[in-house]
Formats: sequence, C-alpha cells, structure tokens
Amino acid sequence: MHPPAPAAAAASFGADRLVLGTDFPNEDREVFLRAADHITDSGLTPEEATTILDTNAADLPGPSAP
Repeated sequence: MHPPAPAAAAASFGADRLVLGTDFPNEDREVFLRAADHITDSGLTPEEATTILDTNAADLPGPSAP
C-alpha cells in the first residue's frame, strides 16, 4: 500500500498491463475496498485507474471450453 507504487508500475509497464489482485473473498470487505481505493488515490488518471480496476481483468481470456 505504498501510494506511489501503482503510478510507478503504470509508468514502467503501462496501465494496460496491470490488474488489481486481492485475496477477496477471503478478506473482509474493508480490505478489498482499501485495495481499490489505493489504485484510485495513487495519482493515476481516472482512465488508468478504470483500466486497472475493470477493463484489463474483463479482457483476460476465460477458461477454455472442453
């Protein structure tokens, strides 16, 4: 939860290559919300934060059909 870390990672690798990872649902709701807030409050643009929190995970390939 180092505030400059998400912005540094986005600058180094691109926001389009990052996703939020947590231990949810094994963590309580507050820990999960704090993790999401850490991304939105890190100095990233709103577009970069949305990319990390939503778009990138939605674009990951799902399980293959048998």
